[in-house]
Amino acid sequence: VVTGPLVDPSSTATTQATTAAYEAARHARDAAAAAASAAEGLAALTTRLDVLLNQQDALDEQIDDVQAQFDEAFARVNDRLAGLSARLNQLEGLIDR
Repeated sequence: VVTGPLVDPSSTATTQATTAAYEAARHARDAAAAAASAAEGLAALTTRLDVLLNQQDALDEQIDDVQAQFDEAFARVNDRLAGLSARLNQLEGLIDR
């Protein structure tokens, strides 16, 4: 006749604790891998953002250059038109005499 438990309760508790510890370690490892992957993705996005911001700065400089060229050309055209207008007024004065 057997008296007492067939399985040592302390052995079952140890096995369960060990299994739980392995599961916790596996989850921690998976979480660390996911965090590392997310960090790599964030680094790649940050690099891409830096590239885009540098491109935007370069485009802004080009736009400023083109605007300055346009302003200079527009001023030359206005000066030329003013000269032509003055000359036309002189010619009209001569015709009216």
